[in-house]
Amino acid sequence: MNSPDSTKADDLSIKIPDSLIVIFVLFFSMLMLCYALMLPFFKYICKINEEQDSQDKLYTVVKQIFAMVRIYSYLFIPLTASVYMTSVSESGFFFKLLNFLIGCVLVIIVQAFDIVVLLFAIEKWLSIFFPKFEPYLTSARNMLLNNIWFLYIVLVLKEFGIFAGIRFTVEEDRATTTLGYIHGIELTCMTICSVTSAMLHIPIVKKIRKLTYLESPRLNNLYIYIFCLTITVMVVKVIYISLLTVIITIFLPQFVLHDLIYTIAFVESITTPIIIEVVYIVCNVEKIYTMDGRKIAEVLKLYLK
Repeated sequence: MNSPDSTKADDLSIKIPDSLIVIFVLFFSMLMLCYALMLPFFKYICKINEEQDSQDKLYTVVKQIFAMVRIYSYLFIPLTASVYMTSVSESGFFFKLLNFLIGCVLVIIVQAFDIVVLLFAIEKWLSIFFPKFEPYLTSARNMLLNNIWFLYIVLVLKEFGIFAGIRFTVEEDRATTTLGYIHGIELTCMTICSVTSAMLHIPIVKKIRKLTYLESPRLNNLYIYIFCLTITVMVVKVIYISLLTVIITIFLPQFVLHDLIYTIAFVESITTPIIIEVVYIVCNVEKIYTMDGRKIAEVLKLYLK
């Protein structure tokens, strides 16, 4: 991978091999196909479980996680179209701009997801080991989730602040590199959030299993889902970060550091919503097995809604 000094050269001069473009398009197409196939089943299970889940204290957390998937579903078609048109058009400025804008939205959604999951893990850990604080922690969590728009505003303003700060304080020839380093720090922090969330849940599960004779601390379906989701996101994130780092470092040495950072961020933004769907379906797989022809027809109708 190139040194920071080499980033003074025009980034557009980097030639991406055609084979790499084909692999990326195939990988992206596979992910979008998985998302399209999973979405109606995900929505169907959500509909079946809505009444039961709404009575759970963790429903506010899961509801916000599902809202992120809903936003992603709105961006599914324009994202797919813009990525495809960018790959076949050499001068598609509009589609590149659309990719950039959608990518920014998805990255902010994933950052909000990582923060919500981390705060929930911290809340659950404190509630299990310090039960006296549970009512206050639950109240604080509900207040935050009921005003989740504030978190999104903060994340958007953060990005504007980063761009503005670099625009007025950094020389033009080093702006791209500096921006890449800052976003690399952000990506590292979000990865640490994912790992920390997963690590916090491990002692929680062990503690709850020791208290299974009590009614209150028992594992419920939504907590099992959040636990599995947190672990899965962390494992998948570690895998693709490692793979992309090795592949780009060894086979694409002409790429600079911020190319790796933005590639990882893009992969994270399109895989996280799919993981949210898949884990929820797996946690409720018995409902898929019991579906008959009439219910399958109801699932297919969800494509039209």
